[in-house]
Amino acid sequence: MDTVIPVNKKKMKYKALTIFLFAAFPAFAQKPVQPDSNLVKGFFFDGIRYKINENYIKAVESFNKVVSLDPRQADAYYEIASLDYRQNKLQESEFALKKAMDLNSNNIWYWKLCAELYKRKGDMPGLVQVLERLIVMEPDVEAYYFDRCNALAISGNVPGALKAYDELEKKFGVSVESSRGRKRLSQEKKPKTAEHEAGEVIADHPEDIKSYLYASNLLQKDGKKSEALDMLKKAKALDPSSLEVDLAMVDYYVAEGQIPLAGGVLRDLVAAHQDDPRLFAMYGDLLYKQGDSKEALVQYLKSLQLSQQIYVVWEQVLNIYLSQKDFKKAIETGSAAVSVYPNQAVLYYYLAFAQHREDQYAAALENIATAEELAAGEQELLASVEDVYALVLMNLAKFDLAEAKILKALQLNPVKKTLYLEHYGDILALKGNKEKALDLWKQARDLGSKSEKLKQKINENRYFK
Repeated sequence: MDTVIPVNKKKMKYKALTIFLFAAFPAFAQKPVQPDSNLVKGFFFDGIRYKINENYIKAVESFNKVVSLDPRQADAYYEIASLDYRQNKLQESEFALKKAMDLNSNNIWYWKLCAELYKRKGDMPGLVQVLERLIVMEPDVEAYYFDRCNALAISGNVPGALKAYDELEKKFGVSVESSRGRKRLSQEKKPKTAEHEAGEVIADHPEDIKSYLYASNLLQKDGKKSEALDMLKKAKALDPSSLEVDLAMVDYYVAEGQIPLAGGVLRDLVAAHQDDPRLFAMYGDLLYKQGDSKEALVQYLKSLQLSQQIYVVWEQVLNIYLSQKDFKKAIETGSAAVSVYPNQAVLYYYLAFAQHREDQYAAALENIATAEELAAGEQELLASVEDVYALVLMNLAKFDLAEAKILKALQLNPVKKTLYLEHYGDILALKGNKEKALDLWKQARDLGSKSEKLKQKINENRYFK
């Protein structure tokens, strides 16, 4: 038996955050790309042209071609991140931005976009860390210091906010704004109730749907479920066509375990927005979580037809094909996936696993080598790669090498010991050491394996493919 292993805003009463940089992000804020070839350079400037013309889908496709040809192009990852941010694809934006920052941690524009991203996500602790880095990079920009004070206050860290005001005033002097900020913090002797804070948010901006969305989230976290839903309904009344409100409604229903209602909203949304790949992906996720992988696959494939740029969809489609033992489809999908995302180790692992099951050992070994290189430092994933490596070598009758690889898998991830012990037994059985193989199979059984094939191996003391 060999089994694929899935590798699995707050409104403020303080001075408003002042960065608001995104509208000003220039097309060439970063260093000009230094291409390795005219082809890379051509795709990069195609992306810039599409971006200027607000054809974001084509722009992302062009920049993805750049990183496919040269995965060292930090500026292309930055452009992908900024485009995803514009389209409110925050998860995808953060993924691409981290790639850019891994390649070049000293580009201030990357950090500024990161600040905007965390601000929109409402991740105040993350925002504080980014602002502290920006302060190191540009110590004379007063706005960063104010923003750090506000972010600390919003996250409830009043002592930290007061200390941040100390640093601000020490460097720039006492101002009317810093004095007011201190006074507001000092006056907060006890925390406000969720209802009180939600009421203040709405009172400040009664016509802004984002105020109602924030208030709803605040109330829901405080256990005020009906009040939270009322806020969403009010937001819907303000803007009946708002996709943002509809998606907030989906999040609410999912959080409250009202999956059929969430599914109903998403079903209506995909019907109304047939050109939005995110909605098909979200509907697929919901169906998958309900155990309907067959219909989830339909939705994921529709998403991929519209856009190949939602990475998690590729993973989910591969996961489903592998669980269905449709290895030919998995190979077809995996090959397409690595052409779009050539730097994701797990995609090469899934592809190699499927190729191994179709006896395509030479191709599997090539993808295993790539997965090994890309998975360096990710022990759980690397263990899975070593496991499938061992199985391929076993099928090629290279038993000593296979044994070394399965032992490495066991060392890297003892959590999967049950599966790896069974595979170790398989290798030794084919190698001729039936006594030790039987002992390993029994260890796997005693650790909790319910595999019928394992039982058969033990009962008959021989390997079954």
